Amino acid sequence: MVRLILLVFILACPAAAQDVLPAEKARLQLILDPHGPAPVEGQMLLATLRGDYRVTIALQDLTIPRSRSFDWVQLARDQWTVEQVDGLPTQVMRRRIAIFPQRGGDLSFPEISHKLTIVTPSGGRAEHVVRSGAVPISVRPALGQPWLPVAAIEFSDDWSAAPEALPLGETVQRRVVLRALGATTKMLPPQPQIRAAWLISFASPEERTTELTPLGPLTTVVWEWSLRPKTGERGVIPEIQIPYFDTGAQTAGNVVLKATPIGYAAAPDAAVTAAWQSKFTGFEYPVLGFTLGLVLPFLILGADWRPRSRAELLRRLNDLRPDAERARLVRAARRGDAAAMRRAAVRLAAALPPDQRAAIHETLAPIDRHLFGPVTGAPIPLRKPAKTILRITHGRARARSSRPMIT
Repeated sequence: MVRLILLVFILACPAAAQDVLPAEKARLQLILDPHGPAPVEGQMLLATLRGDYRVTIALQDLTIPRSRSFDWVQLARDQWTVEQVDGLPTQVMRRRIAIFPQRGGDLSFPEISHKLTIVTPSGGRAEHVVRSGAVPISVRPALGQPWLPVAAIEFSDDWSAAPEALPLGETVQRRVVLRALGATTKMLPPQPQIRAAWLISFASPEERTTELTPLGPLTTVVWEWSLRPKTGERGVIPEIQIPYFDTGAQTAGNVVLKATPIGYAAAPDAAVTAAWQSKFTGFEYPVLGFTLGLVLPFLILGADWRPRSRAELLRRLNDLRPDAERARLVRAARRGDAAAMRRAAVRLAAALPPDQRAAIHETLAPIDRHLFGPVTGAPIPLRKPAKTILRITHGRARARSSRPMIT
């Protein structure tokens, strides 16, 4: 019988340890900040979780449950103070949180549990759980899709250079920063796509960060693109609109990334022509005339000074004419112009069979990453890929007495 009584006492101890403290000793409540009309789905609601305790607390553990109907973010560390409440000294705990309803309807924020280990009058320890009541919240459904309710929003749209007047072969970086107060990272939209048949576009991985403020979470997303026209053709990047709903003014709005023209300041071959003309002045003309005076009789009569037929003359001229694209590729590699070298290689590849064309594009892959990827500032070696491309295109060119060589 004694053993049975002891067993019943032992089993009853945990239940007694969980006895609810009277309200005058411990009270927990969730208090919503005033928010005007019924909130809409996703709208941030600021609230304070407050606990008033007139017991000596040794340990405590506060749990706010997650649910499908609500998301929440803690905005700051808990504050514990000793205050006079109803004329009695009271330990007051405050926790600021932002609540985000996830759907419309008559919802109820679930009750919150605060597990306390208190010191008893006899000096022992006892565990008690203090619970807040569930808080009813009526929520209006989203007013459209996509849906972004925010307390405030701002953005910036910056270009590393004037996109409508780019230097030949240059890549421009576009950087958009979007900041929203009262939104979590998962609420902001994905990075917009910038694509066009005439444009080469690389999107950098987006960055999303959240700063906790007394007014709610301030979330920032950064989008970056590297953009470059494929040819001298000018184009316009279309306007991008990001709709949002201002929960303070209860009005809809749009973040507008304006349509932007993009293109080169000059035609693709203008710089090459100007450079050639600037170097060919003065005494070069007499030298050219003298050289042609020696070469033309040899072409017409040959080494044996026998007149040649029209077909033979055309064949000789063709043998002496260097392959223009291969020559451009060689010159670009020698002067370190990766963009010009890539243009010449692409034009060479266009006239080749698929296997050789694929081999050239594979050789160009490091150059593409250098031109269109993140800016590193480090030069890229061009002589080795130029030799590889010349070797691939060797079968395209006829045997000539003067072939371009990379030395």
